[in-house]
Amino acid sequence: MSYADEARTRDYRTVFGTPEGERVLVDLIDLNGLLRPTFNADAQVAAFNEGRRNVVLDILRFLNVTPEQVRDLAANMGEKLDD
Repeated sequence: MSYADEARTRDYRTVFGTPEGERVLVDLIDLNGLLRPTFNADAQVAAFNEGRRNVVLDILRFLNVTPEQVRDLAANMGEKLDD
């Protein structure tokens, strides 16, 4: 991992490592359809939806979030969004 990668990971963990940051992350997961199908009969809409979803996947990758952690976030999504 290069220094830039390490710095990026550190910065993302700083931003999303707070309760507020976790709520924002959960909101991004919800708003950008990470846990919903991106299919649409209109190929341009489907590509747009997939692009939104990929941004959240990049954030999760920078944070080294595991699939199990995503499941935990999803399980608590409603209560975190209500905080």
